[in-house]
Amino acid sequence: MKKITAILPLALFILLSSFSFPKIKIPNFKKSDKVFAFGVATSFTDSLAYFTAVQQIDSAKIVEGLLKHRTEYCYQLKGYFDSLKISNRVCAVFFSSTKEGIDDQFKNVSSRLMKRGAYFQSIDPKNFRFKLERDTPEEIEAEKETKKAQ
Repeated sequence: MKKITAILPLALFILLSSFSFPKIKIPNFKKSDKVFAFGVATSFTDSLAYFTAVQQIDSAKIVEGLLKHRTEYCYQLKGYFDSLKISNRVCAVFFSSTKEGIDDQFKNVSSRLMKRGAYFQSIDPKNFRFKLERDTPEEIEAEKETKKAQ
């Protein structure tokens, strides 16, 4: 009987605590074929921050709230600066499925950098654009199979 009275509060605690953990919520992106993105390149040792124009990337996809091939887009931006002999840049790509969403992100990022005292330099869209990334044959086949299953 003593074992039951000792185990019962523990079991009740475990049962109730399992309901109190918050669920992780993935941002709700609208189902859209459009992805808008812009890039930022900044340095910790320099007050100059470079911004790309907001671009629409037609072949890009948002999967589970993340931009597919996002690291490749960052490397494209870093490669652009390496080709200009501008080194030590930290590159980031911001994205959204709506034009309004990407404009809000652009304002937020630029205001944070302004508070830090950064100067802005825009990158001419003629000189740099995010390339249309193509999926590997394995990814295309896996996507076809998931569509068939649905």
